[in-house]
Amino acid sequence: MSQQSFCDELREKSSKAHAKSDKLMNVKLAVALTDASIYSQVLGDFYSVFKAIENGIKENEENEYIKKLWHPAFGRVSFFEKDLEFFLGLQWKRLLTPSDAAMEYVSHIEDITENNPTLLVAYVHTMYLAIFSGGFILKKIIKTTLNLNESEGVKLNNDTADGESRLKLKQLIKSRINAMDFDRSTKDLIIQEKLDIFARNNQIVSNLKPKISSFKRLLLLVCLVLVVLCVLGYALFKLFRFVWDS
Repeated sequence: MSQQSFCDELREKSSKAHAKSDKLMNVKLAVALTDASIYSQVLGDFYSVFKAIENGIKENEENEYIKKLWHPAFGRVSFFEKDLEFFLGLQWKRLLTPSDAAMEYVSHIEDITENNPTLLVAYVHTMYLAIFSGGFILKKIIKTTLNLNESEGVKLNNDTADGESRLKLKQLIKSRINAMDFDRSTKDLIIQEKLDIFARNNQIVSNLKPKISSFKRLLLLVCLVLVVLCVLGYALFKLFRFVWDS
């Protein structure tokens, strides 16, 4: 029987937390995409988080694990900045106001950066794999819901540095982590940090609240869905009745 890889162990031991987070993210994404200002708020929060991660990696580039893991093509901060400039304008840095949850998250990452930078491995495995896995689908949803043209506003989910494909970057992250020789105690700390990452991501998106104007778009969306379901139901009723009468 082959030995389980560390990435498989990470996935397995965080599956419940991951599933819970995905459900919350899907619900809150629907709220965020009712209004560009709400979306830019959550985009700004996660920009602060990713910037803290990449600053931590840069400060610890000589760490034995960070050196083996990090690749410049993983970097997302510059793409966040392009998207924030699109939504908030040239003065986006002045307008950016991270939530309390985001600031606490950043403070935690800064503490890890200083005291146990090896735990940044958990952030690369969680946050970057998430972008490289679901970015293309998310890009389509964002473009459609917010009526965006071309690739503006979705650079984060559309571009990869150095022209590397998302699939290749995902494989690179996994292969590099699996090649590392962690002792059991370090693995357990990384697993626990991964669980904490999901909890902190949930705290950020839990703060998203729809505006009054957003309720109108949500109501319209629900009404459209109901109309489509009614039309489909009526069509199926007529079809079954025709078949029955025949």
